[in-house]
Amino acid sequence: MACAGKIYFDLLAARREKKIGNVALVRVEQLYPFDDRRLFEEMEKYPNLKELIWCRKSR
Repeated sequence: MACAGKIYFDLLAARREKKIGNVALVRVEQLYPFDDRRLFEEMEKYPNLKELIWCRKSR
């Protein structure tokens, strides 16, 4: 699951609380300067990746 900003910490807390071990969280701002290659490189770290979800908090 890719996200940016405070939502990362909300998702991290929920993942810990619910003891979810099969969801990786990627903070996109950590890939600065951002380009597609950096995201693809990050995704290669997860060989069992089946789906990429972009999560953002709605206003």
